[in-house]
Amino acid sequence: MIQLRDARQNELPSLSALCLRSKAVWDYDASFMIACRTELTLVPDELKSTHVQVAERGTLLAGLAQVKVTDTDADLLKLFVEPALLRSGVGRVLFEWATARAKSLGAVRMVIEADPGAAPFYERMGARYAGFAPSQSIPGRVLPRMLLELDKLAATRLRVSSQQNTSHSPVSARQRKRRSAPAQSR
Repeated sequence: MIQLRDARQNELPSLSALCLRSKAVWDYDASFMIACRTELTLVPDELKSTHVQVAERGTLLAGLAQVKVTDTDADLLKLFVEPALLRSGVGRVLFEWATARAKSLGAVRMVIEADPGAAPFYERMGARYAGFAPSQSIPGRVLPRMLLELDKLAATRLRVSSQQNTSHSPVSARQRKRRSAPAQSR
């Protein structure tokens, strides 16, 4: 069973390491991972200026999500899952927490600068492509910029769920498996 709780300052190094392990599932080379280290490292001030939630499965840190809300916009800054727990529902639980937290703080839309490999996950969660954003870690690299209208979220999820459950879907089993990539932001 997945339990959610607020992040603790003393576990920030472990959570940062989890972010790096999760990012590495996309087979990036060592220089890329070094370039991402600063952006994927959580620092104590972020616990005051953003909302960081940890998913646990038993005593294992299973994943984390980080949201920042400014006026009516929410930014999903991080959503990472322990690689051994990918496709186990942890990403979905964290995403649902992030959207609920954003809505409770007055956000009407969520912006996601997604890792290209994780963009299909966010699309399944109801987000739509909205151009590109420059990477904060790699000069010249761009990331899919995705938007999620939070007030339309429930209707979108119902529609997507019913479409995925039809037997007449043109998507093959192999394509569905490929689209079930792990959840990652940035």
